[in-house]
Amino acid sequence: HELSGGQKQRIMLAIALAAEPEVLIADEPTTALDVTVQQSILALLKKIQVQRGLAILFITHDLDVVRDIADTVLVLKDGGIVEQGPIWKVFLHPEHPYTSALLDAQTRPQRIFKAPGQKAYIEVQGVSKSFPVSRNLFGQVTDVFSAVRQVNATIYRGERVGLVGESGSGKSTLGRLILGLTAASEGSIMLDGQPVLADDRKSMKRTRRLAQLVFQDPYSALNPHMRIGSALEEVLMHLGENRLTANKRAIALLEEVGLSEADAKRYPQSFSGGQRQRIVIARALAMEPEFLVLDESVAALDVQIQRAILDLLATIGDERQLTFLFISHDLGVVQSFCNRLLVMQHGQLVETGDTSEIMNNPQHPYTQELLSSRAGKRSLEALENNA
Repeated sequence: HELSGGQKQRIMLAIALAAEPEVLIADEPTTALDVTVQQSILALLKKIQVQRGLAILFITHDLDVVRDIADTVLVLKDGGIVEQGPIWKVFLHPEHPYTSALLDAQTRPQRIFKAPGQKAYIEVQGVSKSFPVSRNLFGQVTDVFSAVRQVNATIYRGERVGLVGESGSGKSTLGRLILGLTAASEGSIMLDGQPVLADDRKSMKRTRRLAQLVFQDPYSALNPHMRIGSALEEVLMHLGENRLTANKRAIALLEEVGLSEADAKRYPQSFSGGQRQRIVIARALAMEPEFLVLDESVAALDVQIQRAILDLLATIGDERQLTFLFISHDLGVVQSFCNRLLVMQHGQLVETGDTSEIMNNPQHPYTQELLSSRAGKRSLEALENNA
């Protein structure tokens, strides 16, 4: 528990190499890692491959990573290989419709964003959050870890704001502070003109009504022993609706996120990852919120499902006039979904601005490092010419 995600991945790699294998199977080894750590792990794998003469089978849904690391590609669908060949041939000249669909889904559209409102919806002023690290014999705190440090930010009504940074940069902690899930050590947070007070029941009741979190892991966010229709009804009945009305609204919510009335009778484990994420979104919408915080909500999904979820969120956001805070380490996803970016490093905001401006002309060295670490820059045309 004292190690970062990248350090844990290196240890797992060392354990695998201890047996001196000739073939290494790497199953989604970089999925949960931010771009800078991801690049270091990929560079390490390439180095080990050359030094040891290993063959590596790299299993992933991230096509940018495949582009950077693979020599040969196998494309699987429904348990069978539908296409295989050199990386340049499969990516530049796909023959199977499924391969083409995967590559098309990776080409994320530049969305047309509605002009945000002039009214500040979220105001973060001088917010800091520290956690105790050690105490003395008398229980007094002797050392703290500063997860968020003197953050100032404003989110306007109707905006889709991306919050990016490495693991441990303070992104999720800031999201939890805005939602009132943890109390700030310093500073203030305003939600639609009213303070967010984590230790005040009245304030939190209002915050829960206006703001909802879409969880990173839909597998653990749903009760495996409860049908999803019942799970949604439970939320609605807690808001004061009777069972009949709650049942009708639960079905309407499922249909709004692309599921059906028949799905209400199924249990979470019978759904795919993308479907479970739709269910989690439906549950958040049951509260009729105005503000959604999405914390790595599409990180574990393949490119086709990821794009479908982003399209769904964009549609719902326009229809319901929602405001979004999208927390992610995937700069490509943030670029396609958000009109403005906040960049965090070591608990501080180091750069803010319009998405296109930051992506095309980053000013802070850390933002420049993040963008330079993105996967998918390998020239396949050069490989084709040398084939």
